[in-house]
Amino acid sequence: MTPNKSVHTPPEPQPEYLELEKKLQTRQAELDLLKGIQDGLAFGLDIDSIFEQAGERIVKLFPGKGVALYTYDPVEETGNAKFILENGVRHYPPPFQSGPIAKKAAATKKPLMISTRAEFEAMGAITVPGTSPSLSGMYTPLIVNDVPVGALNIESTTEEHAFDESDLELVSTIAGSLSVALENARLFDELQKRNIELGEALEHKSATSEILHVMAGSQSEIQPVLDAVATNAAKLCEADDVQIYRVEEDRLLQVAHIGSLPALQDGESLPLVTGLITGRAVLEQRTIHTPDSEQISPTDFPESYELQKRLKHRSVIVTPLVLEGKAIGAIVVRRNQVQPFTDDQIALLRTFADQAAIAIENVRLFRETEQRANEL
Repeated sequence: MTPNKSVHTPPEPQPEYLELEKKLQTRQAELDLLKGIQDGLAFGLDIDSIFEQAGERIVKLFPGKGVALYTYDPVEETGNAKFILENGVRHYPPPFQSGPIAKKAAATKKPLMISTRAEFEAMGAITVPGTSPSLSGMYTPLIVNDVPVGALNIESTTEEHAFDESDLELVSTIAGSLSVALENARLFDELQKRNIELGEALEHKSATSEILHVMAGSQSEIQPVLDAVATNAAKLCEADDVQIYRVEEDRLLQVAHIGSLPALQDGESLPLVTGLITGRAVLEQRTIHTPDSEQISPTDFPESYELQKRLKHRSVIVTPLVLEGKAIGAIVVRRNQVQPFTDDQIALLRTFADQAAIAIENVRLFRETEQRANEL
């Protein structure tokens, strides 16, 4: 006779556990899509492609909601729609005068959430022709160098109180990624225009392409880019040696060195003073060409006079790394014999300085965005 065996039935999951598990799954899906957005905003995309790619991915984060991406002119206070999708329909309105919501978000430079239709009407909100009035929404400005240049709007035309603070935080992080991509696109476009204006030779264009390729593959690491800039600057300026410095408070730190001439020792830095040629180039934001460093005046450049006796360089160009009107470092090209640099080589060095400055800023922006995503 077989004894009775009790069958153990696992307890049913508690409703609180199921709700928490659902929230965690939703958040993980959101983070996966957010990473996809960040990965998709590759360096070198034009602005329209950035908005198109981001819009398609953001729609997946907020199914059933309207998604709008705009560029914004803070002087004229006008908007230009780059991506609008509402109820599964794309809209292509002409440029328009910004309404009170866009102006407020641009003025405060902070995200804004509106939860009811009454709040919209109280603010005097406008409805873009061809779209439906919003019942709730989130409005996040895209900020580049502390200037509003665009906006990301997520709206619901079917329900009030459709969003919460976690949604607003997520949209703010996406807006940060978009701001980085827009700045990269602008810098890339400026660099391309500069190259065309200078009319570089094929060899120069190849060098520029190589550096941009390294920049695209090193969004979070600066050293490979600086080394590529220094190597190509030495080659195309026919120099024996190139150094790149970064400003750190009142000192100049050597962050890259290519060549055979003596340079600074590990841990050594230079003072950011006008008595040093590199320091003066940074402080006055101008290129300084020294045909023969042995002829430096000990009165005008006491620090450079002592440094030359130790390092023995002769012909030198120093060009500051300038970004948005601020000098953040310098690139120094040296020869071990007296052979003054040509005007074309001096102009070429300014291009390499621009590339180094862009690379440093790109890494800074990328790390800020990555940190925000990790915090989220």
